[in-house]
Amino acid sequence: MADLSLVEVRRALAAGELSAVEVTEAALERGERFAGYNLFITALPEQAREAAAAADRAWETDGPCGPLHGVPITVKDNIDVAGLPTTAGSPVFADRVATTDAPVVTQLRQAGAIVLGKTNLHELALGGTTMNPFHGTVPNAWQPEHIAGGSSGGSAAGVALGVGYASVGTDAAGSIRIPASCCGLVGFKPTHGLVPLRGLIPTGCEHTDHVGPLARSVADARAMLQVMAAPDPDDPHSCGRPASSAPPRDDLAGLRVGVPEAWFWDDLDPQVEAAALAVLDLMISNGATPSPVPMDILHLAPLLLLPLFVEAYVFHQPTLDACPELYSPDLRHQLMAGQYVLAQDYIRALRARRLVIEALRRAIDAVDVLAMPTLPIVPPRIADVQTPDVLELIRNTSVINQSGHPAVSLPMGLAAEGVPMGFQLVGQVHDDHGLLAVAEAVERLIGFDMSLLATRTGTATRN
Repeated sequence: MADLSLVEVRRALAAGELSAVEVTEAALERGERFAGYNLFITALPEQAREAAAAADRAWETDGPCGPLHGVPITVKDNIDVAGLPTTAGSPVFADRVATTDAPVVTQLRQAGAIVLGKTNLHELALGGTTMNPFHGTVPNAWQPEHIAGGSSGGSAAGVALGVGYASVGTDAAGSIRIPASCCGLVGFKPTHGLVPLRGLIPTGCEHTDHVGPLARSVADARAMLQVMAAPDPDDPHSCGRPASSAPPRDDLAGLRVGVPEAWFWDDLDPQVEAAALAVLDLMISNGATPSPVPMDILHLAPLLLLPLFVEAYVFHQPTLDACPELYSPDLRHQLMAGQYVLAQDYIRALRARRLVIEALRRAIDAVDVLAMPTLPIVPPRIADVQTPDVLELIRNTSVINQSGHPAVSLPMGLAAEGVPMGFQLVGQVHDDHGLLAVAEAVERLIGFDMSLLATRTGTATRN
């Protein structure tokens, strides 16, 4: 039961084949089975049981009350859920109790979703491993010796292990797509502002923050997005318009696929390169037309991290000065380095950011989608993680946060180490559903089988 997709469980609920109580208990049982994975910062088993029972009663009297009626999900713990702490995985916000739901949580509850709890994440959502010194490391769902990715690592590992049918994550430099790639999921970063950001503890750089779904299939991600996306008049980052609709694709005939000639395809792990080229070949054989895209300007991309460090330091500076012990030593030193950036270097970095964004927009305007691996490396072992690995984790994702384009990571196979690898597609701004239609067609071509998780690793057994 816990291994069903969100769309499958929704159909079973609608047909009366399953009850909200049954699917919620199955998800909670998985949560107990994998308690050692540090998936949750705040688990809500009793609240979830009460909500499931109420959902079944409402179904009997009034019928389905929303498109996610009775479906258990999880929420990353940097997003407000009323009455609960929103810690962002750090003692800095340990006493921050939300008085109201974030708008995205309100929308999900109104659609009938049941919140199982608040998931673990990389400290302050500022990292790509979810090796959290305060709440524990989240291991990879497929191979526990490897990282789950981050910063939405608890969300990704939980969904992969059957603890909920989807999760709400956040993405400031790849924090949805990276753990989705590591854990064999679909991770979708919408157009910036399509999903409300209000009620989110920011990374300090709100122009790169995004809220989006992690799920087991493109159809599941679409079902979540349709509920999550809404204009928010009280959110200055809201794009103020819905995503355009798009019909499903039977094939990729006529699709123009941009293949960047630099940066995204450079210095790849051989396994990642071979798998990504195989996916590209599948797309071409199914009707897509590849087009080389010059991206030499991306040699400036490392400069784009400079404003992020500065803005994160400014956001945290009062607490860093008053209570430095609330930060892990590594993150504290990283944040404090932001105070030493010269104004002239900050301005140069902003100019570089503008040039890179303009180049990305021109590139995507000339095609329908851009295609590249999500991560240039295979998810490393936890014991072997070094700082250069962390920077490599965000190399192919963080640039897309700067431009605000929608991007999706699809599982494209397993490396020899037994961990998944991801393929990333980037679409036109506001054409989120068009991108998902392409992604669903590519997903069919790849044919990645999530059930391998049960047989390959021995860590996730089917109910």
